[in-house]
Amino acid sequence: MNLKYYYWYYKEVLPKWFCNALIKDTIENKKIDTGLISPSNKGLKNLKIRDSNICFLKDQWLSNILDFYLKDSNKRAGWNFDINNSEDCQFTVYNKSQHYDWHQDQDVEPYKEGVYKNLTRKLSMSVSLNDAKEYEGGQFKFFYGKENICEEIKTLGSLIIFPSFINHKVEPVIKGTRYSLVKWYLGKNFK
Repeated sequence: MNLKYYYWYYKEVLPKWFCNALIKDTIENKKIDTGLISPSNKGLKNLKIRDSNICFLKDQWLSNILDFYLKDSNKRAGWNFDINNSEDCQFTVYNKSQHYDWHQDQDVEPYKEGVYKNLTRKLSMSVSLNDAKEYEGGQFKFFYGKENICEEIKTLGSLIIFPSFINHKVEPVIKGTRYSLVKWYLGKNFK
């Protein structure tokens, strides 16, 4: 599929107090576990591919805020994908040496069971909850023809939206901690 835009971004749209409060509240009140891969297969743990700590946030108010940017970007980027559901927000922590190697968020097959049965991930969102000045490494990269560092996601409160079939990765963090929020938007298989 040829795309005019491989991703769409919004710089510093979420305020610092909001991001800091979300980090503090999540760390203090949620159980954070090792991230898994391959969601349609109920996940696998493979630290060579993914080494990060995650938990899921089911807050509707948070989804409502992020959904605005999804709808706006889907239209502005000209993707116009049919979206009819979304997954819970994933809060992600990357400590020193943690990373997520090249991957796509969209599995080969749609979900086979559960609330997302017969749906596939179409658009992915990543939100930077802290500024890249607070850690070293941890660059978010895309691969479309060549590796591309996504500079726009480096500032606190910035977010990017991209088709879930685009290859991307998070480089290992060298120093400090990187905090992000991820959300996936789903629909029926592409035709």
